[in-house]
Amino acid sequence: MKKIINNPNNVVSEMLQGLAKANPAVVYLGEGVEVIARREKKQGKVGLVSGGGSGHEPAHAGYVGKGMLDAAVAGNVFASPSPDRIVEGIKAADSGAGVLMIIKNYSGDIMNFTMSGEMAALDGIKTDYVVVKDDVAVEDSTYSTGRRGIAGTVFVHKIAGAAAEMGKSLAEVKAVAEKTIANVRTMGMAMSPCILPGVGKPGFTLAEDEIEIGMGIHGEPGINREPISSAKDIAGKLLGKIFADTDIFEGSEVAVMVNGLGGTPLMELYILNNEVQQILEAKGIKAYKTFVGNYMTSLEMAGASVTLLKLDDELKACLDYPSEAPAFQVAGAVAGGETAAAQAVEAPVHAAQNDDAPVQAAAPCGDEDSTPFRLSAQDYVNYINITAKKIYENGDYVTSLDAATGDGDHWANINMGFENLVAASDEMRAMPICDVFKKIGMLMMSKIGGSSGILYGGAYMAAARSCAGKAELTNRGLCNALEAMVSDMMARGKAEPGMKTMIDALYPAVQAYKAAIESGKGAAETLAEVKKAAVDGAEATRGMEAVKGRASYQTNKGVGHLDAGAVTMSYQIECLCDYIAANLI
Repeated sequence: MKKIINNPNNVVSEMLQGLAKANPAVVYLGEGVEVIARREKKQGKVGLVSGGGSGHEPAHAGYVGKGMLDAAVAGNVFASPSPDRIVEGIKAADSGAGVLMIIKNYSGDIMNFTMSGEMAALDGIKTDYVVVKDDVAVEDSTYSTGRRGIAGTVFVHKIAGAAAEMGKSLAEVKAVAEKTIANVRTMGMAMSPCILPGVGKPGFTLAEDEIEIGMGIHGEPGINREPISSAKDIAGKLLGKIFADTDIFEGSEVAVMVNGLGGTPLMELYILNNEVQQILEAKGIKAYKTFVGNYMTSLEMAGASVTLLKLDDELKACLDYPSEAPAFQVAGAVAGGETAAAQAVEAPVHAAQNDDAPVQAAAPCGDEDSTPFRLSAQDYVNYINITAKKIYENGDYVTSLDAATGDGDHWANINMGFENLVAASDEMRAMPICDVFKKIGMLMMSKIGGSSGILYGGAYMAAARSCAGKAELTNRGLCNALEAMVSDMMARGKAEPGMKTMIDALYPAVQAYKAAIESGKGAAETLAEVKKAAVDGAEATRGMEAVKGRASYQTNKGVGHLDAGAVTMSYQIECLCDYIAANLI
């Protein structure tokens, strides 16, 4: 791995600091917050906030500025930002007229941003959101995750940003954003993989003469692999998928974006654009505006995408409206000039205050029972440290599993979360067990990022509520806490057993736990059955089709590969059962 970095764990904060120092119109809100916000904002204007995993620069921080976003929230590389970060972005974007969140259609982004909207409402900030899903390489579906949000998101930022700057209401800004989403389509291709800084090796391989059509911006597999061909042939294939999916016809006007994925020279992007323009001209389609460059990248991946946005007069006016965002500048005077309501204020730095993310209510712990162990905070912290070591030691294996079905970042994110839990060990040892669960939940949400962070965080918050006031847990109390966790994960992630997720390891373990207690089995036998159920559940994902997460974008839906999330969940159940069996019974 050759990268101009210092520590792989610091790439996001150091990148944002560098961006802010190059652009005096924005401010970096600090390490751990990872938000870029406008230094000056207009009071009474609808705020716009977007964000997502880092590694797609200049998205999203490069689009913060007058005429576009008011704040952008950065997650870890290829991982959704956590709710505490997003709430800070919402606060920085808020000028009293509400905040619109622009979300790309990934499970982690949707869960984290929507929860953040609920949390912001507790502080009196009105929010709404739109979801961008412009990638025609993926079939849209109400059952699966559906189409990905990729380069077309930049047009949504631009047009919604202009509408907000014009003084439109939150409902009006949302409406023009949704019109943009309904009329934008993107199709991409890749020629080489990328390397995540925390992983250090490519997430997939392509032969020297091979390209992948429909590749996602996180390295998710596309429609098919084929020999590399001419720019003309590539342009025809990308546009062909777009034309088959939308009603862009002769006489239409479109905005065109030829987007590089990070490792493709501008020379090649302009050659591709030349072919795109010739195809549009032959079809009688007018290219109203064309943008060529790196707008939504994938680290150093070589490749490109083509985006078409069908325009009407309203969308053209918003596209033409001036923008001062460093990565998408549009010059020109605005008719009538600035309104008298424009008022510059310093963007505040807020500390996250809300520890109580809404979670599904769980049944309280049952009565104390006579089983031979009691699990204290000290024990749980010991177990966490053992689990952290197991996850760390299996990094290469877990990464290989995730790279086969997703973007290869699961281990890096879950490992970072457990490293932070280990760092908080001394603090947690002195807490009651219910507070330990709450502390773990907040750390998971803030440190893991992505869908795993919100799912683990919400689950631990639910576990804390299931045993509120308890200093330690009995056998039955632990079972109740685990049941609260799986119930919350299933509700929040809209997942069920058999969907090839971490639920496939946790759910059968909880069911085995409940059945063993109800049948009166001893603790040792109970723990052995729980452990076996988790391991077997993870193994069963090999034959499942994924309908959640990035594996669902694959043609074969990940069949034949274990789910990385289920494997790391089985590690946790195994370590918990082994610790209790060795130390408490």
